[in-house]
Amino acid sequence: MPLSHRQTSIAVTVVITLVIVTALLLGVLCVVIDKIAHDRWWSQLEKEQTISADQLSESLVLPLWNFDNDQLGKVMEAAMKDMNVFGVVVRTTGEPIKTYSRTRDPEWRIINTEQEFPQNGLLVEKRDIRFGNERIGTVSLFATPKFVQIFIHRNRILMATIMLPFELVLALSLYLLLWRLVLKPLREIGACAAEVSSESVVCDIPAVRYRGELKSLGHAINNMFKQLTARYRQLQEEIMLRKASEERFRAVYDSVNDAIFVHDMGTGAILDVNQKMCDMYGF
Repeated sequence: MPLSHRQTSIAVTVVITLVIVTALLLGVLCVVIDKIAHDRWWSQLEKEQTISADQLSESLVLPLWNFDNDQLGKVMEAAMKDMNVFGVVVRTTGEPIKTYSRTRDPEWRIINTEQEFPQNGLLVEKRDIRFGNERIGTVSLFATPKFVQIFIHRNRILMATIMLPFELVLALSLYLLLWRLVLKPLREIGACAAEVSSESVVCDIPAVRYRGELKSLGHAINNMFKQLTARYRQLQEEIMLRKASEERFRAVYDSVNDAIFVHDMGTGAILDVNQKMCDMYGF
C-alpha cells in the first residue's frame, strides 16, 4: 500500500536523521575527549622527563667528576628503564671533550653508541652537570612520544568500538519505538481507510492503545467512520424507499386506462409514455 511505503520512509528518515545527528554529536565529543587525553598525556610525558632530567643531572655528578665510566653508564641505563626514554647523551666540558651515549635499537634494547642518533620528533631536556659551582658537563635526555601515541590510538579505537554498537542499538531502539508508537497506529488507520474505500464501513480503530496526538486522531477517525456508517445506511434506506416509490408509480402509470405522455415544455420532445399510449398508437 502507498500508505505503508510512506510510513516506512518516515521511520527510516527519522531514524537516519537522529542517528546522524547523534553520530555528529558523539563525534564532536570524541574529538574533545581525544584532545583532552592527548594534551594530558603529552603534558604528563613532559613533566616526567623534566623530573627525570633533573634527577639524572644530580646522579651523574660524582661518576663524571671521578671519571668512573662504569658507574656513569649504569646511571644512564637506569634512567632508560623508563620506556619513554629513547636516549641519554653526556658530554664533558674539560679538555678533551668526551661524549657518552646510550640509545635504543629497533628491538628497544639499550645500546652503547658513540654515533649521533636521529632526534626528529623527540622531546629533549638538557641540563648542566655541576660540581659545586663548577660546570663539568651536560646531559641531554631524549624522550619519545611513541607510547603516548600508541595509547591515544588505542583510545580512539576503543571510542569507535563503543560508539558503533551504541549507534546500532540507538537506531534499532528508535525504529522499534517509532513502530510501536507511530507506524503501527498509522497502518491500522490506513487499513480502516481501505475498508471504508471498499464500501466495507464496519471499522473500529483501537485508539485506546495509542498515545498523544495519535490517540486523539484515532478517536476523531472513529467518530468520522461512525458518522459515515450512519450516513451510508441512511442513503441506502432512502434509495430503497425511492426505488419502491418509483416501482409503485410505474405500476400505476402503466395500468391506468388513460393515455399518458410526458413531454418537454421547451422543445416539445416526448420524454415518456405509458403502456396505454403505446397500445393506442401501435408503437
